[in-house]
Amino acid sequence: MHRRLPGHRGTAAIRGKNGVVRITLPQRIGFYTLKLNFVFKGPQNNRLGEQDIDIPVWVSYDTPQIPNVKREWLKKAIQWTNFTKGPSQMAMAMMKNIYSQSRWKYIISFEFP
Repeated sequence: MHRRLPGHRGTAAIRGKNGVVRITLPQRIGFYTLKLNFVFKGPQNNRLGEQDIDIPVWVSYDTPQIPNVKREWLKKAIQWTNFTKGPSQMAMAMMKNIYSQSRWKYIISFEFP
């Protein structure tokens, strides 16, 4: 589920083919949709066209520590830690979900050699 970036609106003028737009992302883990609206104008400031682009944005707590992390793993980590506050709650949510929702089977054997 993607949420719209709450309360973030602004404008930026870009001249030519390239430009930089700075965006402040939410300080909360989750899936969001960044909505960009481009208005194209001619030399006399006349409107030539318009384009809307929706970009999915995944906000995680930190950069993944595993190189080439699988997209599905990152998606699960964000889902499982959504709405948590701080590293302790995130770790607890991850551990709880790894054991309860991963569909991994754990077999405990009490046989000793």
